[in-house]
Amino acid sequence: MKLENLLLVAGSGRKSGKTTVVCKIIEQFRHLGIISVKISPHFHDPSDGLVPVTEKSGYKIFEETNSITSKDSSRMLQSGAKKVYFIQSAEESLNDAFSDVYMNIAPGKPVICESPALINYLEPGVFVIMISTSGSNLKNIKKLRRFPHLEYTCEDILTTTHLPIDFVEGRWKSLK
Repeated sequence: MKLENLLLVAGSGRKSGKTTVVCKIIEQFRHLGIISVKISPHFHDPSDGLVPVTEKSGYKIFEETNSITSKDSSRMLQSGAKKVYFIQSAEESLNDAFSDVYMNIAPGKPVICESPALINYLEPGVFVIMISTSGSNLKNIKKLRRFPHLEYTCEDILTTTHLPIDFVEGRWKSLK
């Protein structure tokens, strides 16, 4: 399924710059009222500010309401996202979990999601891959590179003021 209003970010592993690029894009397009989604395959007790939305077999969905921590979902709020969802999901429940969030978003509203695994279930309007230059795990990058995408390192993002993307008529577009 193709979701033109979804910009999806994946990476080569921890500390590859996924959240950094998501926050940069949110800042660039904050005037559009972006909805952001952070997906984690790890289950843990929710921290302060995570308000339960849904709990089903295989996944939990929270809304982030705390914008003053260093958590990824909190950083997305700090950057100007209108609303941030945090999903904890097993791989086999990921598509259902994202669908539960997505069906509550107005059609054509810009959505940015940080998740390496979601590309296995749908096709976003724009797909961004973050590559770590600090020896991070590159095993899944070959698989991810078969999709249309933009590719950056965290260093690239830190020195870039404007990313070559746009959101026009309900769709994310790469300008590269």
